[in-house]
Amino acid sequence: MHSPPTKYKPDVLDGVRDHINSFPRIASHYCRSNTKREYLESSLNLSKMYKLYRNKSINAGFKEFASQWKYDDAFSKEFNIGFHKPKKDLCDRCEKWKTLSAGGLMTDKDREEQSAHDSSRSETRQIRSQDMENCDAEVLLVSFDVENVFALARLNVSSAFYKRKLNTYNMTAVVNKTKKGYRAVWPESLSGRSGNEMASAIYHLLRQMVLDHPEAHHLVL
Repeated sequence: MHSPPTKYKPDVLDGVRDHINSFPRIASHYCRSNTKREYLESSLNLSKMYKLYRNKSINAGFKEFASQWKYDDAFSKEFNIGFHKPKKDLCDRCEKWKTLSAGGLMTDKDREEQSAHDSSRSETRQIRSQDMENCDAEVLLVSFDVENVFALARLNVSSAFYKRKLNTYNMTAVVNKTKKGYRAVWPESLSGRSGNEMASAIYHLLRQMVLDHPEAHHLVL
């Protein structure tokens, strides 16, 4: 069985970097995010990536290749990459305060900001609940959200991991009274996720809602 050395030649380490770079990145959910972190598709993980690297090295006839530990070490220290896992959105501020609180690093200013943030969130929920209670057939109360970016095609085949996927966007909406859902879906080959695209998607959804609810004369978004 092949036992890679703990000290590697530069070309071996370059091979690790090249292999990690060979996987296409997936766009972040937040188009205006300041983070420079990139993402790989959710079907990948470090163990699977190393297995692909190892098989590729063996098939190419390489006498020397990096160990799993060295591959993982290069991934974590030299790259700002995570694995894309669609999930319920988390509030950046709440997560920051949760981390500060767990580490005992909360300042008085942080506590004031957290209190104001929580109050604003509670007030928004209260207003939304009141709107739901007061809306009738003439009022459409509509909630919007953008789904996490998902990549197509979804194939669990090793060769497909190296292929550039098509990022796809999904603006969703629901009429709260009837629970009827709507969505506008488009691929990056058609357009992106700037303010114009978001406005166009919302306009498209609202136009269909009005057609489906001719008795409505007022919108609450």
